[in-house]
Amino acid sequence: MSEKFKYFKKRLKLYHRYYLKTGLYKFVLKNFLKVFLIIAVIIFVLVFIEKYIIDFDDFFEKYIQGLKWYYVIISFFISEAFMGLIPPDFYIIWAYKMPEKYQMLTLLAILSYVGGIYAYYLGRLIRKIPKINNFVHRKYDNHFITIKKWGGLIIVLSALLPIPFSIISMVAGIMHYPVKNYLLFALARIPRFYLYAIIIFNIMK
Repeated sequence: MSEKFKYFKKRLKLYHRYYLKTGLYKFVLKNFLKVFLIIAVIIFVLVFIEKYIIDFDDFFEKYIQGLKWYYVIISFFISEAFMGLIPPDFYIIWAYKMPEKYQMLTLLAILSYVGGIYAYYLGRLIRKIPKINNFVHRKYDNHFITIKKWGGLIIVLSALLPIPFSIISMVAGIMHYPVKNYLLFALARIPRFYLYAIIIFNIMK
């Protein structure tokens, strides 16, 4: 066994003990359960609406497809850049009904990543404004704590799981988390859209 492998194995054990002690595994499990709950709710709502309220094809044809796609995209970017106001899953459902659904899904994924970067630099700006900085520290104290405990891992988790990605990005900016590391870890936001789309698109069939 090489010295490098021994060192790597030792580091893994140390990280495992630390994550066990600080409750990371419970945190991840809790948020994975949220994913399944959200998907279950989406399935229930879609089936209920389709069966008892309105045919989805008619609804999209009359109300959604009539919207200019760039208006939807702009509203999505604003949501992703400012506190994640609207769950991105609704936009994935919208993308499904578009003629070029996978191209639109890719655009949503990239814009979400860019929205996170915007939120990160907004955080760096907020850091320079004492009153707003103090307010954000008080309001999102738990997010500051999680980034201090788990670093870049929480950025990856917020990109993939139902953890507020925009807020985590903003807090990372306020904390002056290294920009190169942030840009790398936040890339997990892009595959998130494809993973969720696999489920949602199959539900919508």
